Amino acid sequence: MKYIPLNIKTEYELMNSLIKIDDLILYAKNNNINTLGITDSNMFGVIEFVSKCKKNNIKPIVGIEIIIDNKKIYLYAKNNDGYTSLCKIVTEKHLNEISIEYIKKYNDNLICVCNYKDYNLLKESFYEIFVYYSSEEEKKNALIVTKDVLYFPLINYFNESDSKYFKYIRLIDESKTINDEIEFYKGYFLNNNNLFDIKTTHEFSALINIVSFNSSFHIPIYNDKSKEYLRALSKKGLEKRLNNNVPDIYKKRLTYELSIIENMNYVDYFLIVYDFILFAKKRGILVGPGRGSGAASLVNYALGIINVDPLKYDLIFERFLNPDRISMPDIDIDFDSAKREEVIEYVSNKYGKKNTARIISFNTLLPKQVIRDVGKVLMYESLLIDRLCKTIKDEKDFDALKENKDFMNLTYRNND
Repeated sequence: MKYIPLNIKTEYELMNSLIKIDDLILYAKNNNINTLGITDSNMFGVIEFVSKCKKNNIKPIVGIEIIIDNKKIYLYAKNNDGYTSLCKIVTEKHLNEISIEYIKKYNDNLICVCNYKDYNLLKESFYEIFVYYSSEEEKKNALIVTKDVLYFPLINYFNESDSKYFKYIRLIDESKTINDEIEFYKGYFLNNNNLFDIKTTHEFSALINIVSFNSSFHIPIYNDKSKEYLRALSKKGLEKRLNNNVPDIYKKRLTYELSIIENMNYVDYFLIVYDFILFAKKRGILVGPGRGSGAASLVNYALGIINVDPLKYDLIFERFLNPDRISMPDIDIDFDSAKREEVIEYVSNKYGKKNTARIISFNTLLPKQVIRDVGKVLMYESLLIDRLCKTIKDEKDFDALKENKDFMNLTYRNND
């Protein structure tokens, strides 16, 4: 029996981990690990982590690291309600200074894990609380205050040999060089055969059961008669577009699209998009003509969301919205960048700040940026770094760079 790793940082803990979720799943399968726990300080990777664990018959455990009153604590979701609670706590953390009193509202479906020094201060605030340890000294101190202890080594990378690479990430993040002193915890998967340590992780994991997430959509209601309103707007908009001379082919296409939109329960979605685009146009904010699959919708054209006539260019509506492939409509809208915030503020104020979120995208560092960052850490001359970077074209990774003769020749010359 192996201990269950419960304090893993993933790639979504930016500049604090070498562990990608796909690699984590593969490592677990290759090493007969059937339960994994992550503790990033955000929730960005949770859905990917849980869904990939479930697909590979691995039990997922979701926790977050959070600092309250200068105390580092970890909160774990006991179930799906706990996951929702963690989302609310992380959201609140970004909006306001978070307190123990706020977290206590979600006590029923959370487990707290803390340092032994903070146990007496926190034990009255949580129904279930454990003290973590990762060394024999910490274990002794933990057992003095409670029998509910948890073996809890931090894991930022897979193998001990990866430590030197993790060090570079920390140096980059702290804007330091190889000659600077830097302290960081060397966190990798350990081979611990201590039965007591192993037992603590299994007993803790038994308290947790997260099932697959329900991917239902929650779209605000535009008004009490959204369906009739969308039909009326679309009909009136199309008549305006075609100078009150609407051919039968357009009428049939509009009726078909509206029926699909209604059956898929996206009526309010289209009205909300129509609403903020109308706001932008009335405020003199430039709106793009439309791009992507949204241009295939006659409803979008009729509402003024897109300025492309899909029938004129034989665009297929099912590329945009397909009842056989359920997914949210994706309408790409471009606004004048100088006034884009006005549109976002309008949506937030009208539909609620907690009902409005921005989409985030994550990119890995490309070779050119990696060379610049690592070059500074290793204290290479900026002239050499610039020369190397100028040889890089559009390569996305270092395997592709091996085919770049200019880059490889310059690299070998400088190694010599």
